[in-house]
Amino acid sequence: MNVKKLGQLREWRDRQARKEGVEVFRVLSNQTIEEIVLNDIKTEEGLLGVKGIAEKKLAKYGREILTIMNSTADVVLDRDQGGRASQEIIEQGGSEEKIFSVSVFLDLVNTGLRTFEVKIKGEVSSVDERGGNYYFGLKDKEDGSTISCLIWKTNYRLAGVELKEGMEVMIHGFPSIYKPNGRISFQADSIELVGEGALKKQYEELKKKLEQEGLFLAERKKPIPLFPHKIGLITSRQGEAIFDFRTNLGKFGFQIEFFDSRVEGVQAVPSLLKAVRYFKNKDIDVLVLVRGGGSLESLLSFNNEMLVREIANFGKPVVSGIGHEQDVSLVDLVADRSCSTPTGAAKLLSYSWEQALARVNLYEKDLFGRYLKILSDCRYELENLASRLRRSFSAIFEHFRQLEVRLKEKYLAIGTGLESSAQYLIQAGRTISLRFASLMVQAGERIDRAEAAIKTNDPARQLALGFSLVRLDGKIVKSVSQVSLDAQIKVELQDGEILSRIEEIKRVKSKE
Repeated sequence: MNVKKLGQLREWRDRQARKEGVEVFRVLSNQTIEEIVLNDIKTEEGLLGVKGIAEKKLAKYGREILTIMNSTADVVLDRDQGGRASQEIIEQGGSEEKIFSVSVFLDLVNTGLRTFEVKIKGEVSSVDERGGNYYFGLKDKEDGSTISCLIWKTNYRLAGVELKEGMEVMIHGFPSIYKPNGRISFQADSIELVGEGALKKQYEELKKKLEQEGLFLAERKKPIPLFPHKIGLITSRQGEAIFDFRTNLGKFGFQIEFFDSRVEGVQAVPSLLKAVRYFKNKDIDVLVLVRGGGSLESLLSFNNEMLVREIANFGKPVVSGIGHEQDVSLVDLVADRSCSTPTGAAKLLSYSWEQALARVNLYEKDLFGRYLKILSDCRYELENLASRLRRSFSAIFEHFRQLEVRLKEKYLAIGTGLESSAQYLIQAGRTISLRFASLMVQAGERIDRAEAAIKTNDPARQLALGFSLVRLDGKIVKSVSQVSLDAQIKVELQDGEILSRIEEIKRVKSKE
């Protein structure tokens, strides 16, 4: 590990933290710094692969980190408030005059040039791809002046522009000197086409390509949840779109997770990509991208192929609310639902809730109306019932008075009747006694006659006289038709039983 680079990065990190008034790990952690030095990372693409550095930190600190990592001198570089490069050089031999080597001098010059961010417009004069990075020439159409340019492959892919000789482009970046030969070049971090015609052509070509892949088909689009609750929102904190969206969203208890992103021009692509990827594993019902209106040039980021594919592969429904005058962005076409404005996107998400609220209000009115009708009907029924009760009680009281008069009359009649009944009961008692004595005599006679009959018909008496009972299977045999040959019968006599088997059956003819 390069101990000097490690110390330089830590010293720069500490000064940067003091300048921002934050803790040092907010700038870069020790682990991140050690990984940069250990892997000797000297490109923006390499920095993006380091844990702890994303596109936002790369945009903010990438140049200073790469300047330190690409420096061959013992120099610690920083930018002061005026944007100029300051340096702390390890003096050799205590000399008062500071003498620079060519390498150190070029490092210092490059540090200063990195602060000179500009946009350059020109015609592409040559294109050369080496190691995935692109080296191209940019020519002034007026006087033929040229400058050598380069763009790292990551930024080239984000730009979404295929460089070709003769096309007019606008690039953003900073100048730098290539140390091995001292040649100055322009390091671009974004490329965009110049002219509405070129932009239209690029738009139509990409649209046709994605359309042929089926990215805009209706069957690929995911339905918006009926009652969306958790919303992921991507837009700029400074724009009016966020205000329009929130104002028109309605107060239905939405949970909004906001991601601040650039939304203007091609340079917004990295920020938008990061925002979409941030929400990939978040618990949301729908993802919303909104921005205000603008020209085709300002909507370049929403026609970027990488962003369109990222949205096409997003796992949750995506709603776009990109304001535009005439052209529909490719993000609008690939989104599951597109609205012409942020306000339209907000109303789309609120629609099902508003419909539900309207139904609730309607049901509330209907329920209240039904309640009033029922209450009115009950009041009418109660009044009728009260009137009927009053009439019924009057009738009951009148009937009670009549019963009272009749009871008094009956009471007097009962007194007279009781006297007559007493005489009658005395006479009836005497009659009943005489009648009961007569009935008792008659009953005794009947019992005597029954006892004599029972004795006469007693089977035991018959057995004693020499008769017998024949039984088959416990039943008394009364006819020869009840038995058969070889059947076993039981003969009951006065003093015992005889078991016999039938050997012959003789029938007696009827005497008629």
